[in-house]
Amino acid sequence: MEIELKYSLNDELTAERILNDPGLRKIKELGSENTVKMLSIYFDTIDNDLANSGMAYRMRKENDKLQATVKWDGTVENGKHEREEVNLSVNDDVYLENPKVELFNQSKVEEKLKLAADGKRLIPVMKMEFVRKQFRIDDGESICEISIDKGEIIGSKGKAPISELEIELFLGNKEELVKLGEELANKYNLEPENRSKYARGLELI
Repeated sequence: MEIELKYSLNDELTAERILNDPGLRKIKELGSENTVKMLSIYFDTIDNDLANSGMAYRMRKENDKLQATVKWDGTVENGKHEREEVNLSVNDDVYLENPKVELFNQSKVEEKLKLAADGKRLIPVMKMEFVRKQFRIDDGESICEISIDKGEIIGSKGKAPISELEIELFLGNKEELVKLGEELANKYNLEPENRSKYARGLELI
C-alpha cells in the first residue's frame, strides 16, 4: 500500500524553502538526502484496458536503476493518495521500452494484469521526465520521505509541467502524515493536488 500527500508548487523559491525548512532539517535522517533523475514511461493496451480497469503499469529509470511498478485501487482525498502498489527491480533495460505482464509472475497483481490486458500487447502511452530532490525524516512517530519533483509530462496531445511536493509515509500512521502535510501547507500556502502525475498524463492522450 502506498500512502502519500501531494501538493502543487507555484514557484522555485517555495520548493527551495521547503527543502531547507528548519523543522524538517532537524529530523532529517543523516545520509538520506538525494537527487534522482527520473524517466517514467507508462504502458497500456491500444484500447486503454489497464486505465479502464483502474490500473497503471510504469517502467521507471531512477538514475541508473530500472524499476517496474503496477498501481491499482486508488483513492484520493484532499491531496492524500492511497493505492495498492507493487514494485519490481529489473536488470535488463530492454524492458524500459518493451515491458511484459509476466514480469510480475511472482506477485499477487499478475492475474489482475492478465485479466485487464486480455492478451493484448502493451504499448507506451505517456512519458515523464523530472528531477526529484528528496530526503527522509523521522520524528519518532513516523518515517516519511519528502520529495520535490520538477519536470514535465509528455503525451500525444502535448506537455504539462511537473512541480509538486510529495510526502510519502514509510512507517507510522496516516494521522501523523496528514498533520505534517497540514503544517507545511499552512506555512507555505500549498494547494492539495488530487491528480497523480499519471491522471494528469491521461488528459494528454
